[in-house]
Order: sequence, then structure tokens, then C-alpha cells
Amino acid sequence: MMSSGHNQQTGALTSIYPYILLITAAVAIAATVVSLQAGITNVFPHLYYLPIVLAAYWYPRQGVVFALVLAIAYCALVLLLGNADVAALAAAAIRAAVFVGIAAVVAYLAGHLKNDMKEYRALFESTGTATMLVGRDGTVARINSELANVTGYSEDETAGTIGWENFVAPEERERVGTMLAGLDSHGSSAPSSFEMRAARKDGSVFDAMMTVAAAPTTGGYIIALSDISERKQADAALKASETRLQTILDSLQAGVAVIDEEDHTIEYVNPAAADLIGAPGDQIIGHICHRFICPAQKGSCPISDLGQSVDHAERVVVTLQGEEIPVIKTVARMTVDGHPYLVENVIDIRNRKEAEQALLAYVTEAALRLKQPVELIRDNLADILQQIHDDETARDVIETAIKVQIIHADRIVDNLRDLDRAVAQERKEIPEAFRAFLSR
Repeated sequence: MMSSGHNQQTGALTSIYPYILLITAAVAIAATVVSLQAGITNVFPHLYYLPIVLAAYWYPRQGVVFALVLAIAYCALVLLLGNADVAALAAAAIRAAVFVGIAAVVAYLAGHLKNDMKEYRALFESTGTATMLVGRDGTVARINSELANVTGYSEDETAGTIGWENFVAPEERERVGTMLAGLDSHGSSAPSSFEMRAARKDGSVFDAMMTVAAAPTTGGYIIALSDISERKQADAALKASETRLQTILDSLQAGVAVIDEEDHTIEYVNPAAADLIGAPGDQIIGHICHRFICPAQKGSCPISDLGQSVDHAERVVVTLQGEEIPVIKTVARMTVDGHPYLVENVIDIRNRKEAEQALLAYVTEAALRLKQPVELIRDNLADILQQIHDDETARDVIETAIKVQIIHADRIVDNLRDLDRAVAQERKEIPEAFRAFLSR
């Protein structure tokens, strides 16, 4: 859409077209009269070409009629003022036909040219991209409405008055100038695109993608600006999010690995997983997960091949040296850009396993320490009971025997107190099953 100022300028110019045609036609007719009266017949007909061509170019539809009227006027003047011989009249008729033919050709070409100009202007305005036409001297010839909306300029204040530099941030002008100079020196018409900082009328700047192409017919340039501020902000937010995620993964004490579910190659390991495997991350990434993360044979993956689920289950991780380390593993599926991945989270439980073994040994020892006194008390009480039943043992002997059993029972109580203290410490390596048993 053209600006109002440009329309006013165009309207003012086209309003004088009829006067130009009338003046040039009047000059041609006057020259015809004067020339014919002076006996000149060869020079003045050329004066008709100017009004005829202008009329056909400015008014393609009416131009031919205008040329026909001038041709008739020319023939009439030749008939009235010139020699009335057949040769002169035939020459005048031929010139008149040429006038009309030239008008018809010019009108046809002008009509096509104007249609092309309309299509070009419609295309220039409807591209949806902020675009400017720049002359060879660097001045802006025209901007479209999209560029006006983006930058705040209007066509009135840009056409032929300011340069492309006004649309470019100061720190980017040298680079853009180099790009334009490169188009000139290499004679290339292929567009070149690059990110830059563009400027608005109010001095504010924004991120843009500039596409520059040479305009061969004018020697200037076609420059398009696409506002990519939102994309840059989204890219920055995504990068910040990736950085935060990377920081979180790197600081986790648990090992994390991302595995391509289709070919089971390891795509990522965090430092904790690399330490657990015993190799730098770059020596792990790209290898098959069966070598490190899971000892299952190829084709026997519990998740993708056997359809199992792993959620806080005890598994093993194979180190670079082939050692199997017990871990608690959780595996989850995720899809990125339509591609399936496995995210594996592993926690080293070697210390826990060692503590469990120590606790089992302690409980076994405690059970033995309880079992022997209990069996002894049972046997002795049975013996005392038999002595009482036989009524053959003195009372003081029986009392002494009972006191001995009380001592044995105290030992049992001491052992139980040792177990109570172990439970009271709330040691995390004590399994819940043992804790519940010892607390009863």
C-alpha cells in the first residue's frame, strides 16, 4: 500500500498530463500549418510522434483514439494546405497510419508494463516481509508497509531522502556496507542472508535477519528485514534452560545416562555415571549400553526387547574393568523429535550392600548369643523342675540353681539391649524388615 504523500505526488504529476498533450499537439498542428504554407513537407510530421507516444504511454486505452484524431487532423491539413496531388496525399495517409500504428504498439507495451508494475507493487506489498528498494547511491527508493510498521518510518520520509544506514544499528553498518560492496564487486545477484541488529525510527534496535540481493535493472539493492527478536529470545531461553538442566545433571550424586532405544548407543552420561563406570564421558558416549550400563546381551534388553519395566529395582552396572557394581536403577522412556530414548538413573549401593552384609553377620551372631543361653536355661529349668518333683533336693540347692538361671536370663537381656541400641541409632543401612523384627 502506497503512502498518502506518494499518492499525492503521483496525483499532482498525472494531473498535468492532459496539458502536456494539448500543448505538444498544438505545437505539432501549428508547425504543420506553417510548414505546409511554406512548402515544407518532410520535417514537421516528426513533431506528432511526441504527443502520440506520450498519450499512448500515459493513457493506453485512449491513446490510440488520440493518435487517430491527430492523424485525421494531419491528413486534413495536408489536403487543405498542401499539394493536392495523389503522391502527397498517399504519403500523408501512410504517415497517418504509422501514427496510429505507433500509438497502438506503445499502448500495448504500456498496458503490459503497467500491469507488470501493479503485480510488482502487489508482490512488494504482500510478501509479509519488511522490504526496501535501495538505489546505487545507497538512498532508499521505496519501503513497503511491513517495513513501515516494523520501523516506524513512512514512505514520505524515506523515498529518496534517507539511506539504508538509518535502518541498521550503528555497530552493524560497516558489516552491511561490506556486504553491499561485495555484491557490487562480485556482480552476484544471489541473495545473502545473515543475522544483524536493525534500527527503528525512535532509535531502538531489534534482532533481524537481513537478506540482501542486487537489483540488476537499477544497479541498486533489494533489502529484506525479518524481525527475529522472539526467536532469539526463545533460543536464549532454551539455551538457559539447557544450561540449568546440564548443571543439575552434572551436580547429581546419582548416575544418569541417556540411551538411544533403537540402537542402544549411549548418548549422554553425567559425571556421576562416568565415575561409577570408571571412564571419562567421551569414552562412554557412542558405545553400546550393554557394555557399561546393563550386562544383558544384545537383543535381550529388559526394556525394549523383553518389555519389562525397571522402577527402583536392584541391578548391576559394569565398569570399564568389567567389575559389576550393585545399583538401584530406574528407567524411563522419553521421545525427542519423534525419536525414542531411555533415561536411566542409577544409584551406587555398594556401601549399603556392605552394611547389609555386616548387619546380617551381626544379627546371626546375636541370634547365636541368644540361642545358647536360652537352650541352657530351658535344660536347667527342666532339671530343677524334675528335682522339685522328686522332692530329693534341698531347698537351698534349688534356690541356687534358680539364681544361676536368672544370671543366664540377664545375659539374654543384655544381648537384646545391644540390638535395641542398634535399632535406636536408626542406621539407614538396616533393612526395614530387620528393623521391624528387632523393634517388636
